[in-house]
Amino acid sequence: MNDHDYFMYHLNAQLLPEERILKLSSKTQDKKGVWSISFILNADDYDAYLNANLKNKVETIVQQLMPYQHDAVISYEKTITSEDYISHLIHDYLYRCKPVLYTQVSNADIKVKMNINNVKIEMTLAPFLCDHMHNSGTSEKLTELLNSKIIEDVELEFVPDEKGDPDYSTYANTLPIIKTSHYSIKTSPYRISKHIISSVLHDPRIIGEVNNKEADMCSVAGVVSYFKQFMRKTVPLPFYVFKLNDGSAEIQVKYFPKSEKQADLFTKHVGDGCLLCVEGPIRWDTYSNLFALTLYRAAECILVQEESVQEEKIPEKKELPLSYVNIHPKPYEGDLQLDMFKIADSKSKRADEFAKQDFVVFDLETTGIKASECCIIEVGAAKIKSAKIVETFWSFIKPTHSIPPDVTKINSITNKDVEFAPWWGDVVADFYKFTFGTTLVAHNANFDMAFLRNQSEPLGFHFENPVIDSLALAQSKLALSNYKLNTVLEHFGLHNTKAHRALHDAISTAKMFILLSQM
Repeated sequence: MNDHDYFMYHLNAQLLPEERILKLSSKTQDKKGVWSISFILNADDYDAYLNANLKNKVETIVQQLMPYQHDAVISYEKTITSEDYISHLIHDYLYRCKPVLYTQVSNADIKVKMNINNVKIEMTLAPFLCDHMHNSGTSEKLTELLNSKIIEDVELEFVPDEKGDPDYSTYANTLPIIKTSHYSIKTSPYRISKHIISSVLHDPRIIGEVNNKEADMCSVAGVVSYFKQFMRKTVPLPFYVFKLNDGSAEIQVKYFPKSEKQADLFTKHVGDGCLLCVEGPIRWDTYSNLFALTLYRAAECILVQEESVQEEKIPEKKELPLSYVNIHPKPYEGDLQLDMFKIADSKSKRADEFAKQDFVVFDLETTGIKASECCIIEVGAAKIKSAKIVETFWSFIKPTHSIPPDVTKINSITNKDVEFAPWWGDVVADFYKFTFGTTLVAHNANFDMAFLRNQSEPLGFHFENPVIDSLALAQSKLALSNYKLNTVLEHFGLHNTKAHRALHDAISTAKMFILLSQM
């Protein structure tokens, strides 16, 4: 009996039959020793039976079950068991945690069979994706998530597509080209033509850069040589050793299949002279006294000619919109503004140059810190002309996944706030028009520009404006303990009434930027 089962067994033992409507969602302990315990229950039971008396009873029992002198914070969450909700949970998890894999499984058929005490979920995937789900541990993690969100016990199964392997000649054309900087045998662009063992998830590295050091997970590609098969002593299965050479260097690769089927599949596709992309950890091998890669995933590759790379389809660059469509700028009607000509000598060259330039100071609120995985949820900007703020631009943005609770704690933006907000694709053209011909300014600009470019360039909008980082500007002109936005604002006697909200941060940064530019 695991810890969750033990906990619920003793809790339910002290509850009446009609009170046993709770399911343990999570039980975690923070650094101070305080336990956070979350229960889920069906929405109907939540409204009908979860009253103060039951909450008090549950709290008393939980305190009895806790280790001595340990506090517990208990929360309750409504849930429903429906195909739409289950599908949403699966897609949301894969989008957030497995973004590379998500593109290949987003259109998978999901069937849900509901019984009294359990829910059976079948997800139909290509055979190699089914293998990857199990071999990578994704199946277990996804099952654990679903069990924490649905009252019934969850049984998740990945079903191989009845049509068998996809037509890889067609499938290969949908896969991204893996490009490197120089064209030679060792750095030619590769295209994966067929996955063999699970699904390779990362772009291959140059072997010469990785073959003499350990790595937790690394992909390399090259030509197979010295391919040999050996028998294991502990189990009646073979293992394989070979070298992979991309022209820069070679690396030893070892593969230990888990079944005869995997061994037969591997030998059918892999041998001396074939072009292979492999992925796995690199460790020191005591038998060969060399660094060796243990193969977890493998795929056949083909070399792509230089001309093919040049023909890669790039989204057409959009023209400057003629007018605003969804989000219109508003005149700035804030407090009395600082006049740069009263601060600095109006005849100075620096003041004159600054007055002639237009700036857009902007800030983005996002669902996380990784631009490749997270989304913009709010954009705010302030336009500066002649050293004065003249216009503002603001909008919530609807993300493609839910906002994590930790993010909401920082910026107070909830999923309800963005539920009916426009998508970034409906806002980017207006923001492009608002910023066109200006110099962009942001505090820690690399962060905001990474999100802006990552979400805009696939839509054809390229923000090629000059960029100024107000954080770096402050570092060059001030001697402070740190250069966080609020710290620099306080130095100038400025105040931001709503920190971590896009428009308020943008306006505050604009005022600070005007002062910094005159120093």
